[in-house]
Amino acid sequence: MASPLKAYRDELGARLHQRLGADWRFYKSRMTFIKKDNYGDQEIILDSVAKFSPWVDFSLYFSRNFTLAPEALQAAGIESISIRQNSHNRAHMKGLPFPGGGRGTWEINISQPVPAGLPEELLRFIESTILPFFDMFLTPDAWRDDLAQGRFSDGWGRKKSEYWRELLALDLHLHDTEHFNKWMLENKLPHEFCQEASQIIEHWKKPA
Repeated sequence: MASPLKAYRDELGARLHQRLGADWRFYKSRMTFIKKDNYGDQEIILDSVAKFSPWVDFSLYFSRNFTLAPEALQAAGIESISIRQNSHNRAHMKGLPFPGGGRGTWEINISQPVPAGLPEELLRFIESTILPFFDMFLTPDAWRDDLAQGRFSDGWGRKKSEYWRELLALDLHLHDTEHFNKWMLENKLPHEFCQEASQIIEHWKKPA
């Protein structure tokens, strides 16, 4: 027999999926909604954290996952590139509108039926915050440019020395190593990273 929380999550997830529409696939076991596009996929996760019975905090985690050339990822020494955020951090998402009511978490009594307006409220948050987030970083070019200019990435407190491999993988995928070389010099990347990146680029340019 399913636990009260699982039964509640299943119903809420199914009702939210109805409102998201057929473009989104719903994976009940993970409470995950995924939409494929030309550059990868968009993912939304309905998360829940038990507080004190019967109250549970619900929130939304979301990520933009790019499908890049495997050779570019391997050369840069990383496995994948994803941009992740969650509804708790809505105030730190630069350039995006805030959701109505200022809510990024939903405290729910799961001993009661799913409120009629809860799926709609989650959908409004998705439409006002998460979908614009996906639109902002729809293509690898968009995320590459943002990393290079240090806007959204720096808002997460990431140092350039932490994401240079990600930027290099994007430039390799986009066949734009000149962009990375220019960025590397302008941003004074530490010498050891410059050496490694230069070797990767040189090997990348060599014929197979």
